[in-house]
Amino acid sequence: MARLESLLVVVGAAAIAVGLTRKPKPDHGPKCGPADGPRRVVALGDSITVGCQYLKSLKSTLPPGSQVRCYAYGGYGAEDIAKKGLAKAIAWRPTDVVVLAGVNDMSSDRPPARIVKAIRKMLSAAAAAGARPIAIGILPWASYRRSNARRQAGTAEINRALASTPGVCYVDPVRLSDGAGGLRREFWGGRRGTDPLHPNKNGLNLLGREIKRQAF
Repeated sequence: MARLESLLVVVGAAAIAVGLTRKPKPDHGPKCGPADGPRRVVALGDSITVGCQYLKSLKSTLPPGSQVRCYAYGGYGAEDIAKKGLAKAIAWRPTDVVVLAGVNDMSSDRPPARIVKAIRKMLSAAAAAGARPIAIGILPWASYRRSNARRQAGTAEINRALASTPGVCYVDPVRLSDGAGGLRREFWGGRRGTDPLHPNKNGLNLLGREIKRQAF
């Protein structure tokens, strides 16, 4: 399995590199465009992806017969998400692979370049398997207690790197932002709406609509 995963990453990197020579469609980034027929969309992520709510929201907008699936691991960083779920996600034979990861890495002070490398590994494997690689930027989290200016600068650096990755469709989560780097107050999660890291159902549904608007 490890040998197969390595091969997928190498082939995927080449496929993404080809994206440099392709002119993107208007209003879409590389590899973005309307959904054509039923889709099989899988998401790889951390606790924000647990429950698959944003993909459930996305599914309601996709062609009939579309399916969604999530491999999500609370508290995991990008490298561990790849180790735990990447092979499973690819084995499902998806048409689209969504990756939302990195906030746990940033709150643990891992170097941004290392985080980007781990996320790109998953995206490359998706491309190698014939799926569309879709990267969601790290969601706004400046209001969380473990946030600080340095970690927010690293978050911005990661999102810029993902947005500029050739051959990858990038979904900008800016509509979830309060304008100051934090999650909009009405989207705070938790039982009493006191969690500024994990979006509530309304916030996740908006994220699903943003994936549809920007990537399909």
